Amino acid sequence: FAEMEAELRQMMDEDKDHTRGAELVAQMEDTLNLVFDEISFELGFNGEKHELILSPEGLRSRLFPLVYFQKQAPESVLEHWNIWVGRQPCEGFELRAGEIEVRAEDVQMWAEETEDHQVSLVLYCEKLTPILKEDTDKVWWALSMLVDQTIGEVSAIAFVAGFDVYAQPKDEPAMLLSELPELLQSMGLSLWR
Repeated sequence: FAEMEAELRQMMDEDKDHTRGAELVAQMEDTLNLVFDEISFELGFNGEKHELILSPEGLRSRLFPLVYFQKQAPESVLEHWNIWVGRQPCEGFELRAGEIEVRAEDVQMWAEETEDHQVSLVLYCEKLTPILKEDTDKVWWALSMLVDQTIGEVSAIAFVAGFDVYAQPKDEPAMLLSELPELLQSMGLSLWR
């Protein structure tokens, strides 16, 4: 990674019209596959530094090698890159994927605390209901992504025992998914960064 990161940064900087995404992903994948059997990642630029987000894809066991990789990053790399394990919380995040445009404020949530101080969630999103019948996996993916962006992927692994997706809202009063951080804090849980 240290050997190729300058070239990757240059490609990202020059790709103003975002047409080289597949090439960037392929190059990063080739590099990361030298270390990892399977890797899920995202690339970005936050205005100051380039960012590499390594996703454990919801699996606690995948955190350990990712954190190890992150901690091995030399100073020469960290000068130009933020390397994150798990998606970080992002207030006001809007997910846009094909016909989907949804925010955490669009999702109703019912939460129940489990015996091991996690929460089990029921989620309903009117905007996603038409897609639910034809592509259930896409709705689950979208809602998982919104949970990750609302509290951070590592916090989601630590504190969300699971969730169900409903096609109709429950009769009882709902919270919004955007209120999940406050709910977890009220339970005495601190979000992982």
